[in-house]
Amino acid sequence: MKKQANIIIKTECFEKNYKTMKNIYNIAETLDCFCKFHDGIEEIMNIAPIIEYLKNESDKLYFDFSNIRQECETRNHD
Repeated sequence: MKKQANIIIKTECFEKNYKTMKNIYNIAETLDCFCKFHDGIEEIMNIAPIIEYLKNESDKLYFDFSNIRQECETRNHD
């Protein structure tokens, strides 16, 4: 069953949160690449799974936010 929520959010607030989420995604992606490139260092190997998890979770969030943004833009043009 698909759930639907009626949420009203100001464009400025959405854009601010979208930008913050995009920055988190980009940082997580950069950290993950860094960990994979420097996998010979024990300390980096210890945190690599955590960084990879954060990257994957931020990827899901970024995907969802992108779809919300596209859906909102589509509705505004109707």
